[in-house]
Amino acid sequence: MTMVEYQLRLEAYQLKKAEQQESIALQAWMNQAVQATTGGKKPRPKFKSFTEFFDRQSEIDRVRSAFEADYKISHLSKADLRKRQGEVFAKRMREFSELKKQGKIIPLDRRKEKMNG
Repeated sequence: MTMVEYQLRLEAYQLKKAEQQESIALQAWMNQAVQATTGGKKPRPKFKSFTEFFDRQSEIDRVRSAFEADYKISHLSKADLRKRQGEVFAKRMREFSELKKQGKIIPLDRRKEKMNG
């Protein structure tokens, strides 16, 4: 067996383990879904979705990026997604402010005045 074949088998083994972990996590998810809650008078589930509990794709990305030098991560983590959303929001607010300064956006109170009279 060549080193390349060994690396490929090792990667496949670790991907299989990731699937087993997902299965175990799914079982734990089902158990906690029945039992775990937060809040006092109005209890609610601790996790809102299964992917919040176990993210299969990020586990696969972690394994594949360790073995494949040119592997591109297929999705963003929640932290990266929130950071990107914040950046987009900040960019849109800057654009809005610029348009408002240029007079291309009519303030809400002036729009109401035009509609009323």
